[in-house]
Amino acid sequence: MTITWQDFEKVDIRIGTIVKAEIFPEARKPAFILHVDFGSELGIKKSSSQITDLYSIEQLNQKQVMAVINFEPKQVGPIMSECLVLGFYRKDNSVVLATNDLPSKEDSKYCPNSPYSASKASSDHFVRAFNVTYGLPTIITNCSNNYGPYQFPEKLIPLIINNALNGNPLPIYGDGLQIRDWIYVEDHVDAISIALNKGKQGETYNIGGSNELKNIDVVQMVCNALDSHKPLAKNKSYFDQVKFIKDRPGHDQRYAIDSSKINKEFEWKASVTIESGIDKTVKWYLDNRKWLDEVVSGEYMNWVKSQYN
Repeated sequence: MTITWQDFEKVDIRIGTIVKAEIFPEARKPAFILHVDFGSELGIKKSSSQITDLYSIEQLNQKQVMAVINFEPKQVGPIMSECLVLGFYRKDNSVVLATNDLPSKEDSKYCPNSPYSASKASSDHFVRAFNVTYGLPTIITNCSNNYGPYQFPEKLIPLIINNALNGNPLPIYGDGLQIRDWIYVEDHVDAISIALNKGKQGETYNIGGSNELKNIDVVQMVCNALDSHKPLAKNKSYFDQVKFIKDRPGHDQRYAIDSSKINKEFEWKASVTIESGIDKTVKWYLDNRKWLDEVVSGEYMNWVKSQYN
């Protein structure tokens, strides 16, 4: 069957963000009900999608997808499907969503875009080479963005907390729409311990939190927690201190990690939600202002010298 160019021009394809995914128990074949946010103009639309072979509910959260939004709504079991989320069939009949990309797996190609990320990638290659060439017992783990107590304030979350508490601007690179997956530090430590004690030598394990969020949304969550635990006067919000700055060179738009290998082999899964993790992190920094101030001022180095010199 062929269609004319004029027919194709009638198709309205938009990019939206999945804000909720749930199991569709009434579907004849395994499927999810997706709630896709197309912005203020179109709002949130539902769609039924048979994509359970390659995606979990956690992986779909905040994923950007392409969808046709001008088909007539179609009744699919108990729900009204209001848009058609697009995808492509693979040889095994599983469906890959029409989206930016799939999360990186352990065997995904390395593609660092900055000298910093290239240096981290090279360390993995050195470790693997020593294992293959000399039989050195090694296990490699790759994680998503960590956060939690004792993180130095050059990193996003403690930087925002420190600047907010001191009345300074909250710097956001570019438009703040870069997407990262976040994992609470205690979950990361737990997974490393499992990989160390149960993992196979020479293997690589991805460790992710299944919490993909835009940077600006993370900053909003941190500010909301600060507003709750240490409110400003006159109902102001710390978010008012946000300042967008020039994006850094080689700044990747999205980091996504597929941790299904460690999930399946060792039944490990991150236990701390991004909401509770950020709340705990904000409380910790509020309770440990002295530590934060000493790190920022460099005073902590005097303690290091007294202990080790």
